[in-house]
Amino acid sequence: MTIYQATKEFLIEHYDPHCATCEFTDEDAFELYKRLRAGDPEFEANDTHQKEEIRQAFTDFYINVGKVAIFFKSTDKIIVKLFPYEVHPNEMAYIKKICAYVQSIAEELDKENDQDNILVIPERYLEEMEHFLKEISIPVNSRQMIKKALFEAFKLKEQDIILFMNGKVVIRFFCQESGGVSCERRLEGLPYDEISELMDAFYQNNPDNDMASDLEMIISTLTDSTLDFREIDNAYFDRYHIKLIQEAIVEFIRRKMSQPEIILSAAANYIFRESFYFIHELLAEKLLELIAKRDKNAENFLRFYNGETTMSHGQKFIINEIIDDKGQVWQVSMIQNFISQYSKAEAKVKKTELTLRALSSELAELQMDESDTIDAKRRMEFLRLKTGTMHEELQQFKQYWEGLMGDYDNLVIAISRVLMQRRQRRA
Repeated sequence: MTIYQATKEFLIEHYDPHCATCEFTDEDAFELYKRLRAGDPEFEANDTHQKEEIRQAFTDFYINVGKVAIFFKSTDKIIVKLFPYEVHPNEMAYIKKICAYVQSIAEELDKENDQDNILVIPERYLEEMEHFLKEISIPVNSRQMIKKALFEAFKLKEQDIILFMNGKVVIRFFCQESGGVSCERRLEGLPYDEISELMDAFYQNNPDNDMASDLEMIISTLTDSTLDFREIDNAYFDRYHIKLIQEAIVEFIRRKMSQPEIILSAAANYIFRESFYFIHELLAEKLLELIAKRDKNAENFLRFYNGETTMSHGQKFIINEIIDDKGQVWQVSMIQNFISQYSKAEAKVKKTELTLRALSSELAELQMDESDTIDAKRRMEFLRLKTGTMHEELQQFKQYWEGLMGDYDNLVIAISRVLMQRRQRRA
């Protein structure tokens, strides 16, 4: 996590981004520096670049209520001054100026946009609008003024939404389904390209963040709580798992990104859709962990997928089976036997590696001592022979374990497939 992100996360936890006061105390500064040092052992309070990251985090956090001045005093104090935006007496004159400019580029905007219910205003036009406001000498909320101008220029309704994303302005017009007209519900109706660009920038510019690692953490937390296969049944999983996962992703990224709720929700939806298969493979692996522990509820959960025909509301349905890409049907008893073999092979490899590491370490210590005693020489000779033998055994164990990995991967995919599908299909 970067200095910027850690600072932003700290502010999100302790302050209200909509409140025009910021009583940042010495205790707050101490706690912030403590967190920054814990996240980065090389953190230096006097580093100019790192100071700038902290300053930018405060600026972005309070962007909707005022301008911020940050003063770094010694190596353990931060003085924060928040200057709330004021309403300029000639505000309407500036708004009308922006409104006239927007109307003058309306035809160009139409040519650059081909999406229903969405209008994206490119960065070059936004920069021009912001330029109009640079003449104002007191602090003003330029984004709010631009919003007002856009509402007037496009005759927007209260339900329409204006967002600032990736240096652009995105307007999402309210859509109500009626008379055969359908509304885009994915990504909260926001443009896919803009959400994709936002998330790409977030992960690419922050090497400490990794989407796969984040999802592993999210799914691990969920499967120990509201999506615990030791307790839930198939009906609960089908009904709630997508909603629970999306909510968990929103909650997770809220701590990392300072964005309006609609963008956080769209970002979570994007992550879920882009990682749909990976997420269900993580869930499948969790089920197999529980099968290895002989958990009865997890066994019953997988036993449900038996291929039997059932009746529901006068209609015949066939329950899905766990079938891998080779056409192998996996019943719970087969899964149990396979996972038992796989777990034992994995444990044997790890145990042998630990033993070999300990013997190699002992041999290295004896060689460094350069002892000339008969006992030391005998011990070194024994260790050389033993490590040589164990190296051969380890290769054999690894070869056997790796031979099972292909079947394990096929089984994970087969289970993830039934988790992704509806529980049953029409006969």
